[in-house]
Amino acid sequence: MTLTGNILINVFSLLILMILFSHSIIYAHLLTLSSRLYNLVLLITALMLAADIFSRFDGHNGQFDPLFNHAGNFLIFLSSLLLPSLWLVYAHEQIFHDMHKLNKLTAPLIGLNIANAVLLVISQLTGWYYIIDTDNVYHRGPLFWLPATITLILLAISSIMVFRQRGKLKRSHYYPLLLFIMPPLLGIILQWLFYGISFMLNCVMLSLLIVFLNIQSKEVFTDHLTGVNNRKRLDLFMAD
Repeated sequence: MTLTGNILINVFSLLILMILFSHSIIYAHLLTLSSRLYNLVLLITALMLAADIFSRFDGHNGQFDPLFNHAGNFLIFLSSLLLPSLWLVYAHEQIFHDMHKLNKLTAPLIGLNIANAVLLVISQLTGWYYIIDTDNVYHRGPLFWLPATITLILLAISSIMVFRQRGKLKRSHYYPLLLFIMPPLLGIILQWLFYGISFMLNCVMLSLLIVFLNIQSKEVFTDHLTGVNNRKRLDLFMAD
């Protein structure tokens, strides 16, 4: 696919993400922790889509094309584990609503992302993750598979956790959380089959849209225990 085609696909996904995020901003003072985590996932996905646009200048030799290519690939690898880490934290919060358990989960995920950042910086000298040659062409390094594999493992852990704790979730929450992994997994397969076309992050956008339609649009105004309208809904109704 051409540079223009990839840019158009990513911009379309960015617009969808911004619409979802703008909806949350309207009720920012009412957001729960899980809603804030969801918004953070939206922002990281948007950042990666923007970085993916820059990385599509691969092979182009304009004045700023090498800078765009280097910056785009660096940001993609830097945030590649952050996105599934945040999703795992979000799914955990949806299930347990327990800050102590959440803190125990967060610590190793932070360590994992720091390790990825260190490897990425070292890779700028060693080419472990990737190299960009003098013709501004991206080449996979011997460890390029590592972030992608860890991403799939983290997403799989999220789905397994949701499946094992399904009794604690409403059906409208259970299936979007359980099946979140499916569109990104399909995107990864397609991206391997059709190298050079942006699939994976756009499939993540699809998963986030499904989650929004089934969970987040109702989350702000619903009590976790009873499933009925909460005080926040009453306050908004009285304000109107």
